[in-house]
Amino acid sequence: MVKNPEEGNFDTYDYIYSRNPYPHAAVERIVTWALRGDLEAIAKQEGVKRYFQNLIEHTSLDLDTHSILRTMFVYGDASVRLVRNDEGDIVRLHHLGAKNVEIICNEEGNVTEFVWKTGNKTFSYSPKDVLHFRWNPKKNTPYGTSLMKGLEPLVARNNKIMTDFLKAFRGQIKDFDSKGSLRVLKAIPFAISKHTQVPIGLLTMRVENELAHRLQMNKFEKLCQSLRDLMRNEIIEKIIKPETERKGFEEIASIGWKRKNRPHTTEVELIAEKLNRRLISLEEARKQLGLTEYYV
Repeated sequence: MVKNPEEGNFDTYDYIYSRNPYPHAAVERIVTWALRGDLEAIAKQEGVKRYFQNLIEHTSLDLDTHSILRTMFVYGDASVRLVRNDEGDIVRLHHLGAKNVEIICNEEGNVTEFVWKTGNKTFSYSPKDVLHFRWNPKKNTPYGTSLMKGLEPLVARNNKIMTDFLKAFRGQIKDFDSKGSLRVLKAIPFAISKHTQVPIGLLTMRVENELAHRLQMNKFEKLCQSLRDLMRNEIIEKIIKPETERKGFEEIASIGWKRKNRPHTTEVELIAEKLNRRLISLEEARKQLGLTEYYV
């Protein structure tokens, strides 16, 4: 059995994702944009298309894809069991998550078994009955890497900044003059400058420029495409191909996403350009990008 090297960090990743707005918003944004639209079966033969479209709908596969990717980003992995009836038909999906799943490999490194622990019970599943999604897979291990990994120092620094800001604002720091109506404006750069290498005068400009830089849509689109490919390939290999063979269909269906209401690349680039030229505020950019709705 191969233990997940990230297991000891799961609580930290939980905290970063659930309690910090920016990592939370980033995950939600990537998942939403990558999978926006309805999942659909694509096939020339109408009977094949209809069969797999019904399968997608009655197993809630369309809705579960978002939950699967969220889990994968936060923990590095997401495992989903294909639940079948006595006839071998897939009747639902069971999201095993990541925390309680361990993977068994043979000497060649191939996965032979998924072990899921819940309470005092342990269940074992064959790889053919489990969809396993990994983000940034590690070498010599069947597990992936959390998107939250590496954010711990940044979160800790931001917490220190907020603590010092409140202390300065309340007059609890000797070296800081908290008197006057501008004490809030003074306290913010004071707290930030204690924990960063950035001169105070450049702080606002740096924040806006960094956000604009991260909105390079060509890179973002490639990321979203890689996520769609990951979902598509895993579903085709573990669901569509086996079901095609079992049903005796001559054609193997593919899957895709019907696009709807997704901002065009040019729209997002326009927001970034306005932000860079200081024509709109950071808060207004967040609203236009829909980031505020994901704050916790």
